[in-house]
Amino acid sequence: MVYRILSLDGGGMRGILSAKLLSLIEREINILTGQTLQEYFQFVAGTSTGSILAAGVAIGKTGEQLVQLYREQGRRIFPYWGGKGYFFPQRIPLIIQSGLSAPKFSHAGLQKVLQEALGSATLAEIHQNSKAPKLLIPAYDTFSRTPIFFKTWRNQEWYKDIEIWEACVCSASAPTFFPAYPLNYRGITYSMVDGGVGANNPAACAIASAINLGNKLEDICILSIGTGEATKGYPYEETRHWGLTQWGLRIVDILMDAPLDIDEYISRKIILQNEEDSDRYLRLQPELSNEYLDRVLDAELRGKLAEKIKGKKPRVIEDIDDASSFNIEVLSALAEGYFHNATVSIRNKEGRKRLVSIKTQIKNFLETNA
Repeated sequence: MVYRILSLDGGGMRGILSAKLLSLIEREINILTGQTLQEYFQFVAGTSTGSILAAGVAIGKTGEQLVQLYREQGRRIFPYWGGKGYFFPQRIPLIIQSGLSAPKFSHAGLQKVLQEALGSATLAEIHQNSKAPKLLIPAYDTFSRTPIFFKTWRNQEWYKDIEIWEACVCSASAPTFFPAYPLNYRGITYSMVDGGVGANNPAACAIASAINLGNKLEDICILSIGTGEATKGYPYEETRHWGLTQWGLRIVDILMDAPLDIDEYISRKIILQNEEDSDRYLRLQPELSNEYLDRVLDAELRGKLAEKIKGKKPRVIEDIDDASSFNIEVLSALAEGYFHNATVSIRNKEGRKRLVSIKTQIKNFLETNA
């Protein structure tokens, strides 16, 4: 029996890209099976911004509702962005509390948005919903120096009564961007930070959990969705002069980006035992570059984007805290262009390469594992 997993990476506001892909994929699922995302997938895992998407899927939100969540609420979570954001008046309370090294944002906006969007359901209550897939949310406790995996199906765990929004805040508290989140539970205060410090791509964690739940490896299939592949590199001539300040400004980006490919490699190798398994694993990860955007946008999408950004030149931004309407529209267009027009090179059984469209790969995955 097929066991379908959806895995969602971290990446802040770049989660709009994942949300848009989910909305497009949900249309294909509905055409094929009449199901929603919640009904099609039996297991959903998400880290950081991916935890918000995963929780949304688990409680029955549609892909389009998740897109609108980023569109309408992104600025409440990230009210300012860029280097100048560190000098905004809104940071004064943080600086008074924590000094000049204070994180960029408080939890206030993130916490309020998630409470409104996800409600007060606990992890245990999600599990009691027969329609809900199993949900896995990684975070990290700096006090015990251990990863924490919030799971809806382990009702004997200490965190079973934690509300789903709070698990997501724990998973999304990226160091330097947000403070560590004080999770108060049964008289103990845990110091929770972004699960992306260890598993920004939770695919391997999801596979391990699925096997632990009693599923056979040959029955597992996984759709892994990223928030875009960063292309901006830092050459040795630049990094050789970096010290505490320079590394500090980029360390989250680098450290959370590095595990993505490692987890992707592990997950792919575990699932793809032979050529016949090729439709059991699919990784969707658009490239974050202006050249790639230009390549995947057709005339219709290009025209729609131009209208939405009011004639400005499209530009892909890698920053995870840019909640500007310009960035949201560009990333949404990138996701749609990737879905409809992107291709990937794959090898056939004879070892020859051929180009296959992303949309064809998605359809093959959904049909094979329906």
